[in-house]
Amino acid sequence: MSIERQPARLATINLRRQLDAMENKPTKPEKSFMGLLSPKKRVEDTMDTVDNEYTRVLNYMQSIRNSMRGE
Repeated sequence: MSIERQPARLATINLRRQLDAMENKPTKPEKSFMGLLSPKKRVEDTMDTVDNEYTRVLNYMQSIRNSMRGE
C-alpha cells in the first residue's frame, strides 16, 4: 500500500511534527494582574479553553510523552 493511501499514518506523522515544534517553542512568562480593578481572566485565556479535536489530540500526545519521560 502506498503512503498516499494511509491517511491515519500521515496524520500521526504531521501531529508528531507539530508536537515537536510545540515543545521546542520557548514559553512566555505569565503576567500577573494585581489590584482591585484588574480583570480576573483575560479574553485570550477564555479563548484558549475552547479545544477542537486537533488540539485535544496534541494535548494527549504531549501528556503521553511526558509520562514516558517520567515528568
